[in-house]
Amino acid sequence: KSEASEESGDDLDEQELEEALALAAGIEGLEEAVLDRGRRLFGQRAGARLTIAMRKSAITDIDSSLRRISRLASKGVIGVDDDLVRTAEERLQVLQCQESLKGAMKTAKLDQLRHGLSEAQRIGSISPSLLDEAEHLVKVLECKLELTTLLNSEDLQTAIDRAEVLELDYFDVKRAKERLRRVQTQEKEQRKDKEVKERPAKRLATALGEALKKVETDGLGPDLIEEMKAILKQSATLTLSVPDLDRLKRETLWFFSEQGIDFPPEWRV
Repeated sequence: KSEASEESGDDLDEQELEEALALAAGIEGLEEAVLDRGRRLFGQRAGARLTIAMRKSAITDIDSSLRRISRLASKGVIGVDDDLVRTAEERLQVLQCQESLKGAMKTAKLDQLRHGLSEAQRIGSISPSLLDEAEHLVKVLECKLELTTLLNSEDLQTAIDRAEVLELDYFDVKRAKERLRRVQTQEKEQRKDKEVKERPAKRLATALGEALKKVETDGLGPDLIEEMKAILKQSATLTLSVPDLDRLKRETLWFFSEQGIDFPPEWRV
């Protein structure tokens, strides 16, 4: 019946053919050549439907065709080109990835877009123009995020420069520049405050440095030892230190240890 319909060009009910092949596969003594012809016929039709779906880039049709072929192959009632199936699976993966990437671009959610772009780059064969568009959007979204979250003026200025190159929205850039001015003012105040807090430590560092120089020129006398001990004692009460003072304290305490001069453990850096 299958062969007759092929020769006449009449459509053969596929459900009927599937049932007939399933039944024939379970009959002992049936010529294998007859079964193979039926399977090939069924496979040709399924392959043609799959090829058309691929030409149309129809995700739903490709997916349903592949599922149907897989189901029929498990029943042993279809013979289909493995290369065609593999090509269709790869095509489906590419199309699904592209749709996912387009969806992420519409929602403009940075994490989702980064994931979609990473997946697209991994799979390959994605439309180059779509990849370029997605990569550009990632840069734009990252820059927008930086304009509102960066906390130091240098990085924020860099982000503003990049925003102008990317031609971000004028008002987004304007707000970022206003924010930059506030951050710069805050940093200036913080520097002043830090300088005020560091002044006592810097004064002690200077005094200790001069005392060490006296040791080199005048030698270590009792008065100089007491002077250095007074500086160390005072420095131990500071809530804020500076690198120079810490370095000079280490040098002094090492020198005291070498000379066998006792000092309280709390003076250690």
